[in-house]
Amino acid sequence: SHIAWMENARLGILYSEEAPDPLGIQIYYDRANSACSLIDPASVDLSVVDQARILHLTGITAALGQNARKVFAQFLQRAQEKHIPLSFDVNYRAKLWSSHDAAELWGLSGNPETVLRQIAERFAPHGEPKTIVLTLGSDGAAQLHHGVYSTEPAIPTIGTMRIGSGDAFAAGYLYAYLDGQLYRELHADSSITALTFGNALAALKRCIAGDIAIVTLDEVRALLQRRAIRFR
Repeated sequence: SHIAWMENARLGILYSEEAPDPLGIQIYYDRANSACSLIDPASVDLSVVDQARILHLTGITAALGQNARKVFAQFLQRAQEKHIPLSFDVNYRAKLWSSHDAAELWGLSGNPETVLRQIAERFAPHGEPKTIVLTLGSDGAAQLHHGVYSTEPAIPTIGTMRIGSGDAFAAGYLYAYLDGQLYRELHADSSITALTFGNALAALKRCIAGDIAIVTLDEVRALLQRRAIRFR
C-alpha cells in the first residue's frame, strides 16, 4: 500500500557475471531513467515512518539521482521530527560514487577498532550513544556499541552467492538489535549476539542465488544452535 508507482518509467537492472577468482564477480548497472531515479518526491507517503521502531536507509538510494536524494532527505527529516532512530548502511558502490567522494567522506585507516572509533569521533563527536558496525568479510564483523568494542567471527560457509549478503547481515543485525523473538531465545540459551545473528543471515544468503535472503526462522535457529554446540 506504500508503493509509489511511476508511469512511463522502467525497472532498474543489475547484471552479475560470476566467475571464480581471480576473475571474480563483474557487476553491470542499467539504471538510467529507472523508476527509483525518477521518483516524484511528492508521491511518497512519509507518514509510514511515524510509528516505525527504526528507519533504515542506504547510501545507494542517495546515489541514484536528484529525486531519490530528495526522498532520502525527506525521510531523514521526518524521522528526526518524530524522534525515530536511524539505521544507515553506507553501501558504497564505486560505480555510483567516485573514489574521491569516498576518500573525502571517510578517509579512515587502521585496524577495525581504530576505524570504528574514528567514525565515532566524526559522527558522534560529543559522545552521543550510537552503535557503529563494520563488516569484515571472512573475518566476521565488529561493532562499537556505546563506546564498547567487540567482534564476532564469520560463520563458515562454502556458498559463493556474495550479492545481497551485506543486506542480509543488516537485516539479521537489526532483527536482533530490535530484540526479535528468535534472537531473545538464542541470546538467553546460548549468548548469541546481534553480530552473530547478522553473520548467520549473511552466511545463509551466500547459499542462495539472487540478491534476496529468502530464509526461515527455523533455518536461522538450526544454524545458530549448531554453532552454539560447537563452541561449548
